[in-house]
Order: sequence, then C-alpha cells, then structure tokens
Amino acid sequence: MKKWVGIPLRLLLSGGALLALAAVVLSLIYPPVETLGLYLLLAVESGMFIFLCFLHAKVVLPIRAVGDGMDMLRSQDYATTLAPVGQPDADRVVELYNALMHRLKKERLKLEERDNFLSLVMEVTPIGFVVLDYDMRIVSVNPAARRLLELPDDYSPTHRPLSELSAKMPFKLEDLSEGESRTWRLPTAQVRRITRMRFFDRSFSRLFFSIESLTEEVRSAEKEAYEKLIRLIAHEVNNSTAGIIGVLNTIGDAADDTPPAIESDTLEAIAVCRDRCMAMNRFITRFAEVVKLPEPTLSDVDLVPLCERCLTLMQPMAVTAAVELRMQKGQAPCRVRCDNEQIEQVVINMLRNAIESFAPVDEAQARETRVVSISLDRRSLIVEDNGAPISQEVATRLFTPFFSTKPNGQGIGLVVIREVLLHHGWAFSLATDSDGWTRFRCSWS
Repeated sequence: MKKWVGIPLRLLLSGGALLALAAVVLSLIYPPVETLGLYLLLAVESGMFIFLCFLHAKVVLPIRAVGDGMDMLRSQDYATTLAPVGQPDADRVVELYNALMHRLKKERLKLEERDNFLSLVMEVTPIGFVVLDYDMRIVSVNPAARRLLELPDDYSPTHRPLSELSAKMPFKLEDLSEGESRTWRLPTAQVRRITRMRFFDRSFSRLFFSIESLTEEVRSAEKEAYEKLIRLIAHEVNNSTAGIIGVLNTIGDAADDTPPAIESDTLEAIAVCRDRCMAMNRFITRFAEVVKLPEPTLSDVDLVPLCERCLTLMQPMAVTAAVELRMQKGQAPCRVRCDNEQIEQVVINMLRNAIESFAPVDEAQARETRVVSISLDRRSLIVEDNGAPISQEVATRLFTPFFSTKPNGQGIGLVVIREVLLHHGWAFSLATDSDGWTRFRCSWS
C-alpha cells in the first residue's frame, strides 16, 4: 500500500476561492476603464499562487514525506510505502525508503517464520532444553525437559535458580564446563545425558542445557556387550568343565586299583573337583538366563496368591536373617495380564534383595523390627524394607550388568528384573525414600 503525499486538494480549492474573491472585490472597487490594471493584478496573484504551489511541491512535500516515513518506522509499519512526490531528489529518497521497507518486511517475515518454526520444534522435540538468562537463572523449559527432569506441569521457569535442577542430579550443573556432557541413571533404570552449550542472543552470549534420554541406546549396547561376553564365557567354561569332568572320571576309575588309603584321598579330591565343576556350570547357567530370557506368555494372573507363594518360599531365609515378612492387600483380587512364572521370579528376587539389605543379626544396629513388606493394589506392587539405605553412588549404578554391592554377588539379579519388567511394559523404580525405607515400585496400566 502506497501513501500519497502530493499537493492537498484543500490547497487547490482554497487558492481558487481566494482568486475568485479577489476578482469580485476588484471589479467592485475599480471602474471598468481600469480593467487592464485589474487583469494585471489578477495575473500577479495567480503567479504568486503558482509559486506557492511550486514551493509546496518542492520543499514542503519532501519534508512531509520524510516525516511520514519516520512515523511509519517508529510504528514499525513496514507494509506501507511512499508515493513519488515529483521532485527528483525527494523521489530518490522515497525510492530508497520504499526499498528499505521492502527489505525490512522480508526480514521481519523471515524472522517470524523462523521463530514460529523454532517454537514448534522446541514443543515436539524429544530433546529437552533449559535456557538461562544473563544471570544464570532459568527463563525457559520446553515440554521434553519437563518430562525428562520430572518437573510438575505447573512448573514456572521464570527466573528460577539453576540449583533447583541440580538437586535432581548427582552432580551440580554449575560445575559443567562449556561443551561438557555428563550422564546419570535414575532409580527407574533410565539413563539421561545433559550437555552445557552456548548461543548468542542480540550479540550477547547466553547458556543453555540440552537433555537427552539414552535409555534405549545404553540398554541395547549393554545387552549386546554382555550377551557376547556371556556366550564366550559359557562356551569356554562348558568345554573346560566337560573335559575336566571326563579326566576326573578316568582318574576315579583308575583309582580302583590303588591301595585303600590312597584311594580314599583320591576319591575325595575327585569328588571335590567334580562338585566345583558342576558349581561352575550352574554359575554360568544363571548368566545365560539373562541372554535366553523368553518373551512373556501373558495370561490373567491374580497377584495376591502369587505374592503369598513367594513369601512362603522366602520365609526360611527371612527367619535366618531375623526379618519379619508382611503383606498388605485389599479385599478384592489383584488381577493383571502377565507371565506368571516370570513375575514370580521377579518378586522372589525383589524379596531376596530386600532381605539381604539387612546386616547380619549379630552386627545389626539397635533397631527393634526388621521388616520386608509387600503392598498390592489394582495398579502397583511395592516391596519395601527398612534395611540399609541405597547410597547416592550406588543408586547411579543400579540395573547395571555385573554390578553388585554383595561380596559374592554376580550383578545379574536386577538386570533380569529389568528385562522382565520392560518386556511386560511395566514402569518400575528402586530408591530409598526420605523416611529411610527402600521401595521397589512396579506399576502397570
């Protein structure tokens, strides 16, 4: 849209009216014999009017065009342009102004489209972003960051301190250098990675953090690594033990011709070696269970009798550790579609880990009750104990293959639990709460 800045119509009308009025007045004042003087006077007035119009067009209109352009710039009206005023120098200014407005309009549209696209990407991207202001305070958190950091839906990031987010991690975000990334594990066995980066806003440097979920990538890499390792170990151990057992049997047969004293010692040594070989076979078989874990066969299972059977099975171990087993359940059955055998094994492992979290009876601290409890409702199963709490260092390594805090632990119990629950699509977490109780939570939809 062009804005016309030519000679105003009111100037033309007012000038014509003044000339007509002057002609009438002069015709009444001067006699007809002086008509020539009247005409000369009118010609002078007409010349003065034409000069004023010329002056208006050459001086006033260019100045007004510049003023109108400044007003449109001030109001950021980039859609309106100026029309030529008929004065070469002024028209060059008008042409330059119109070109500038066209360029600003294109740049503004480009920036708006880019901002809209960036906002859409920030809303739907699976990568979380936390943007800081110049004072290292939070000013923006996208939906993915809310989900990955488990922030409430009503969380308002306006000028929040960065320490609020550091409290959710095993390290301080302020300690990260630019470009540095760190990973950590959650009690839900999920893995997160956060990276500190920088961008420029209006020529000023600002910080932001990107947060990614590496759960599937890490789990796939871990599984591929330990499957390969377990197959290699199983192959070597089985071949070795098979050969050793064969040799021991041969020696045992040959020992029949030795004196009785020597025969007794030899047979005892052979039996010990054979038992050790069988123990090694059982040991490697437990590892192989992780690799060969089948897909769950789903059926309608009532978890109440399932948990009761597990408590009965673990009762001798609990008595030895002076631990009281309890169960909290509702009146109605707790039915869920799952693999009965796999979930039973999960519950047994959870109970065993809870019982083993207590110190030996003779080393126990002054605590009256040592309790392991199962709680059931329609959507969750919780195994809790008041044994030794899980430290922050240990919590970051839970569900990691071959990691164990037990002297003779193999580090596969939690891995088996993780794989079974993931195959069932159940959510889970293992952590020590603020009340000192350690809870293993499982939930399903």
